[in-house]
Amino acid sequence: MGLALYRKYRPQTFGDLTDQVHVRVTLQNEIGAGKIAHAYLFAGPRGIGKTTTARIFAKVINCTDRKGNEPCLACEACLSIQDNKAVDILEIDAASHTGVDAVRENIIESVRFTPARLKYKVFIIDEVHMLSTAAFNALLKTLEEPPAHAIFILATTETHKVPATILSRCQRFDFRKIGVPDLVKRLATLASKEEVDVDTEVLKDIARAAGGSLRDAESMLGQILALGEKRVTRDEAALVLPHSDLDLARQFLDVIHRGRGGDALQLIDKLVADGVDFARFLEDTQRLLRLGLLAAMGETSGLSELDEPGAALVSGPLAGWGTPRLLAAIETIMTAQERVKRGDGSPLPLEIVVATLLAPPPAAAPTVSMPAPVAPKPVAPPPVKKAPAEASFGAPENILPLAKGEPLVPPQAGEGVSSPSAITLPLEAFREKWQQLIVAAGEVSHSLSYVLNGSKPEAIEAEKLIIGVPFAFHRDRLNDHKNRRTVEDACEKIFGCKVCIEGLVVEGLQNPASEVVSVSMEDPVIKNVLDAFGGRVVS
Repeated sequence: MGLALYRKYRPQTFGDLTDQVHVRVTLQNEIGAGKIAHAYLFAGPRGIGKTTTARIFAKVINCTDRKGNEPCLACEACLSIQDNKAVDILEIDAASHTGVDAVRENIIESVRFTPARLKYKVFIIDEVHMLSTAAFNALLKTLEEPPAHAIFILATTETHKVPATILSRCQRFDFRKIGVPDLVKRLATLASKEEVDVDTEVLKDIARAAGGSLRDAESMLGQILALGEKRVTRDEAALVLPHSDLDLARQFLDVIHRGRGGDALQLIDKLVADGVDFARFLEDTQRLLRLGLLAAMGETSGLSELDEPGAALVSGPLAGWGTPRLLAAIETIMTAQERVKRGDGSPLPLEIVVATLLAPPPAAAPTVSMPAPVAPKPVAPPPVKKAPAEASFGAPENILPLAKGEPLVPPQAGEGVSSPSAITLPLEAFREKWQQLIVAAGEVSHSLSYVLNGSKPEAIEAEKLIIGVPFAFHRDRLNDHKNRRTVEDACEKIFGCKVCIEGLVVEGLQNPASEVVSVSMEDPVIKNVLDAFGGRVVS
């Protein structure tokens, strides 16, 4: 039985590893300096070399004829590890040995004994995050005080599931997804060793479909080589690879850019008829949109990955969409990808994409034209009298009349005060639409609409609109910086001019609640009920 490519050509030295330079260099330096840690954590996505790196590391530290920081591959230790015959190298799959008993039997009992043939006994625990809580607790004591001959290498794809007590006792290395150029280079090397000529475009398709996983890429290459051809083109590779084509995505975005929804739907029908993988098609479309977004922001290095028509579309029409539209389009594609995953193969998610991308942007809110302002007539400020006492609002205050020419109370330090020009609207214009202002302010703050109920524009002082309120509590709330800005913004929206407002207690203004009570007392039905039962209206 033949071996899979990822097993047949598994790297045997650090130099054979694809990418992961930051991990390789650090481990080699530790080995060269003789500063080997007792526990390591290799974290990262699947299929990028975590277990392979662990085996190479075990081989190097046990090699009896080391060549610098690489194994010799000829001594007994190297050969036994390479052939999976080394009894002192224990690989444990935590996904199938999750319990505490498995940890005690395979690790805790074994770690006490010195290595049988090698210098170090190495425990490689794959998918360590699958261990149970009890198993982690049992392993913790051994990780805290391991014997000098034991080294632990934990590998995981989900670091967040590993307890912090375990993480803190390990030297952590984060493995990264492998880039398309490195994957293509590795696949070309394997194809050459298998004496098969594979088109570079096919290798790029494999690398993109692998999503950064070298093992997945090597598995797909193995499927293509199994076709038995000495030369593999895109036509042969289409029998194995997920069917899509970047040119289809380019055509799709081109007709969307031209606003031809009918052509876009016909293209989707063609995808269905040809058996194109919807997920792959959406991935290609998203890739072009991403490159368009980068081009719109001035980054064009990614265009080298595309052919001439694709690069022209991305750098021209797509970049011209602008950042907001491109972001919305990418969000639409990502939503469609989720729908395709959960769907039954229907083209509906793609048709929704067409409708969404061709939908016109929401119409802007209509602007309200205001009548030309008339010159205001000078209005003397009203006399200010003592505010009535209210039990619910604390003790009454003595309010002094505002002397002519006397400045209003300055804002507190730190408050931002706008500097509008002199108010040109007459006082009556504010009073006519004052209820609209109360409604607009209430949409921002319900409590502010309560404060403004019963208020009234009283006077215009140069750049300020004096708002009369019945109580000191209302005045203080209205003069609060946040509420003041809300009312000023509402004034600008309704009256079409910047206004600075100031709350002032004015006698004679009535709280709406007290108006309701007085009106209720005049109702003959309510009077009869009160006379019969001896009650009183409270609100």
